[in-house]
Amino acid sequence: MIVILLVLLAVISASGQQDIRITKGFGKRSYDSVRVSVISSVNSTHPSSSVFSYQQPFQYRWKQFYLSTGTVSLKEGVNEIQIDGKSISVNLPAPGAPVRGLLVADPCVSGSCEIGNMFQLNVTLPKLFDAILTKSDVDYYGILGDNFYDKDGDITYSFFDSLSNEAKSKYFFSVNGNHDMWIGGNPRDLEDNDSLGYGYIQYYGQDVISTLDNDQLYDFSVNPDATDDLSPASNYFHYSVLGNTGFISFSGCHSFDDTEDYFNEACDFMSTQTLDHVLLFGHWNIAGDGDINTNTPHVYKELMKNGHCESIKSKLKYFVGHWHCNQVVDDHVGYMIGACGKSSEEVSCSMNPGEWGITISESASGSHNVYYFPIQNTGGLDNYQALLDCINTKEGISNCYEFATKW
Repeated sequence: MIVILLVLLAVISASGQQDIRITKGFGKRSYDSVRVSVISSVNSTHPSSSVFSYQQPFQYRWKQFYLSTGTVSLKEGVNEIQIDGKSISVNLPAPGAPVRGLLVADPCVSGSCEIGNMFQLNVTLPKLFDAILTKSDVDYYGILGDNFYDKDGDITYSFFDSLSNEAKSKYFFSVNGNHDMWIGGNPRDLEDNDSLGYGYIQYYGQDVISTLDNDQLYDFSVNPDATDDLSPASNYFHYSVLGNTGFISFSGCHSFDDTEDYFNEACDFMSTQTLDHVLLFGHWNIAGDGDINTNTPHVYKELMKNGHCESIKSKLKYFVGHWHCNQVVDDHVGYMIGACGKSSEEVSCSMNPGEWGITISESASGSHNVYYFPIQNTGGLDNYQALLDCINTKEGISNCYEFATKW
């Protein structure tokens, strides 16, 4: 069944695309719930529709933007959402259906991006994303922290403005990284007007714990102009189900003590669902740079001995960034996907230190497959155009696994 949601929006970006974010509704909402967000210029005309329960300028940071957002219920299958007369197709997989996603971490496309500048990721990365996400074999995409190393939001805007509405209609998952909080990468290098997470939480549109009972959408109770404290952990904690897969994402710069109850709640929820896999999305792979004891491998180990998580332990996998490597860090369990434009020479990687690539997570019934696609490196590898041609010719990246290594 097709559900038509009418949304009137007067402002479209310079590319002719709206800056849309489709994110899965928080687990306590029903399975058919999704959050629909549109980011526009604060100085432009803004949408007027019952779809949006919150319409405000960005608070505290990235104040050149205006956020319109709300949750809606979809029907299983394809739903057509009309935004300013343009149709956005959002597919809701049936519960238990296999799903496939595109994942990267630490994307660096402009500024101090050694690899990103060398291979012009400001052009090639959004073009590759668009080719992948406009095909029917991919259901979601995710960016796991250090989202474009962007202090003021302009690089982020440019990237999403390069994506088509069709690409941005896929479900989006994200987590914050250390450079999303402090542009210098840690609280010791705090700068004036550091985002402290506020640009991230409003631009990326995740449906998190704080959105459930908050008239102001996110918890804006901590004023970054009055204190160096971070916004509450509830602004970053998300869990939900898409098809046969559960997702848990969290902030690595809030202590495990502050979030342990959220993890217990997430595991209790997952235990009530019929799932084949549960994916844990985090950024930090080790303590440091603002992480206390909530780096992703540590959280995974804590969950594996947590009684609330007993029924999902065999289904749990994790993805992490922070170090700029793309490699398996725990066989069949943990995957590092942080080489996407930043140099990896400062850490020990099993891959070429001048390499960038993308990862596909594929949730089949009874098996979870991860494919790594090395795209380009300083050793002479260049799969970019051949992979792009394959995706477009064969109508999907799942038909191009000859370019990938199965992890």
